[in-house]
Amino acid sequence: MGTSKEYRDYVLKQLSLLEGVTCRPMMGEFLLYNNGTLFGGIYDFRLLVKITDTNKVFGMSEEIPYKGAKPMFKPDIENKKMLKEIVLATCDGLKKWESLMRKEILKKLNKFLEEFEHKDDVEGVLVCGSFVTGHPNKHSDLDVHLLLNKKCKYRERGNRIVDGLLIEYFANTKRQILAYMRDDYQKIRPMSQTQFVTGEIVFDKTGELQTLKNEATKQLKREYEDLDVTPNGQKLYGVWDDMDDLQSILEEGRADFDFVYYYKLDRLLSCLFRTMKIPYNVKTIYGHLTSPVTRKKYLLKEIKDKRIRELVKTAIVENVRQKRLDAFVALSKMILEKYAFDIAKFSLKSDEEV
Repeated sequence: MGTSKEYRDYVLKQLSLLEGVTCRPMMGEFLLYNNGTLFGGIYDFRLLVKITDTNKVFGMSEEIPYKGAKPMFKPDIENKKMLKEIVLATCDGLKKWESLMRKEILKKLNKFLEEFEHKDDVEGVLVCGSFVTGHPNKHSDLDVHLLLNKKCKYRERGNRIVDGLLIEYFANTKRQILAYMRDDYQKIRPMSQTQFVTGEIVFDKTGELQTLKNEATKQLKREYEDLDVTPNGQKLYGVWDDMDDLQSILEEGRADFDFVYYYKLDRLLSCLFRTMKIPYNVKTIYGHLTSPVTRKKYLLKEIKDKRIRELVKTAIVENVRQKRLDAFVALSKMILEKYAFDIAKFSLKSDEEV
């Protein structure tokens, strides 16, 4: 049984002396951040904070947030002033730990670069991902962009493990990176732009990495105003057909409803977000809707339309199939009505393929 929203509100009230506290729901519980730093959470009606060298002086007891997790400290929630000091001390300790971790990562990165087969072709290095933007976990790798000199006619990506750290590298010329950016811009999938804007330059012999960062920033500021995002007739028919299929599958009571549903939901949301000129990524969509931390990390803006936000959340996490499908249908009709699609008048003519 998860923590109630009433208890969450009480905890947030007790933390009100801190101006930067935000809360994110997670599997029936709540994660707590202070100015973007994840310092603890609310687990089974308990406020718990991460253990650091800087908060051990408060003499708090250790408790397990959930089965299999590492111990955390349980502060006295009634003392608001002390609670503020504990959170600040915890965040300070986490930042110091991140600083030490960063030095260790750079050491491993330098070792990777020394052993890289094509190191003489490399003119610049940029690192990105959670080790740079914050909140890495045990599954995180270090994403590394290697800028190749303009004489190179190849590109390469791969993985290496250096002293236990998984490094995923992408070696490209400037012209290839610009091509990726153009493609991502057209698809409203700003993966390369976000990586370059949020990434950190390790070294840049020619200044071209900074040029690429500037170009990525410029593209994101354009917000796709120059793109025509009108779906073609075949795409609109697909929206109608997916909606009709799911209604039929649910009525038949088929056991594979959930499997088919989430496959079609991914297609629907991809189409819907494109029509709104909003980036869509299946891995970040729920955080985009619910978490300021996710939006900051991936340079996303909050979706202004509250009804769309609520319908998408319902379509993703609602347990009752009929309610989930109702949200799917409502989102589908938004697209179909916006572009005046009429199934009774649909036809598609094209050249034969023989």
